[in-house]
Amino acid sequence: MTQNPLRMAMVTLSVFDIYCLEGRFQSAPNFKFEDFADIKAQTRNEVKQAVVMQLENGQKMLRVQMDVAVRWLAKDEITEKALVEAVFAAEYLFSGELEKASVDAFALNVVPHHIWPYWREYIASQSTRMSLPKLTIPLAVPGISETAWPPVK
Repeated sequence: MTQNPLRMAMVTLSVFDIYCLEGRFQSAPNFKFEDFADIKAQTRNEVKQAVVMQLENGQKMLRVQMDVAVRWLAKDEITEKALVEAVFAAEYLFSGELEKASVDAFALNVVPHHIWPYWREYIASQSTRMSLPKLTIPLAVPGISETAWPPVK
């Protein structure tokens, strides 16, 4: 009987650390939101890299990097008024062996759920510091990456 690759990874990997590797934010010069109803927010996210590493103590670790971003558009839905981007890393320790398919399934379907609360907190605090409209990032959708900005609706 063949084991489910994702299930195998969930049993074999345990979270070690989750942290922000880098962040960037900007807003248009002399820009101040006045009418929040005219502002459109868009998000994007992508699991960029999953690397299995051998630690000095002989233990194996998985590090997954995920790019996340949100931007605010003007009423014309073209002009970018503000942007917040970050790269998060999640690290996991192995308690056994895994095939590449299990590691890949875990990186795409589980890691976004682990990183997402950190991203939601980051965007909430950063947008407040920038005097941007309050934005609640929706829950993550497993296996869905938005590598480019979605079309404006």
